Amino acid sequence: MKKTIYLLIFILSFSLYSCEEIEEYPYYIKYTGIDFLIVRYYWTSGGTDLDTRTAIVDPNRNVDVGWSRAATDEEFLVWGGDNVGIGYEAALVNLRQLATEYPREGVFDIRMRAFWYGAFGDGNIHIEFTGYDGGKMVKDGYNWVNEGGVQLDQVTVDRVILTQTSSNNDGEDAGIARYHVQAEELEILDP
Repeated sequence: MKKTIYLLIFILSFSLYSCEEIEEYPYYIKYTGIDFLIVRYYWTSGGTDLDTRTAIVDPNRNVDVGWSRAATDEEFLVWGGDNVGIGYEAALVNLRQLATEYPREGVFDIRMRAFWYGAFGDGNIHIEFTGYDGGKMVKDGYNWVNEGGVQLDQVTVDRVILTQTSSNNDGEDAGIARYHVQAEELEILDP
């Protein structure tokens, strides 16, 4: 009986340790001098008309930009437009302006959601995060390009979005991009 209890305690403590380890290793990307962050949602595997929802949720702004929602959250977040075919949609996050308006915030959380208005194919999408130092951002189709600044590092995460509907909804969670202001580090958290 004692051996069974000790084994159970060992298994439970190993399980708890394993869960903690998973949460300690999200995607990180170091951005020294970042002013702008572009969040690009890509899809190429047979799906059409991915509708995206991007919002700044910390500080608590909670204004979704995307189809049938707002086009902008003031100067902090701007949507690139509704791509009803195959390709990408993008959102511009003005981290410079966020830091100016919210100087006491230690982190900025950007929530990403999406759903298929058209066919979803296999549901696979990619979300790319690109940082820029300086310059100005210019809209180019559904995308944003930087003029006069420097592109910093870039990371892409893969997601599967299976929600398909032909109505306005909040979409399926695709993660949080958490920007640590003091460390100048972007952390990508799974949904």
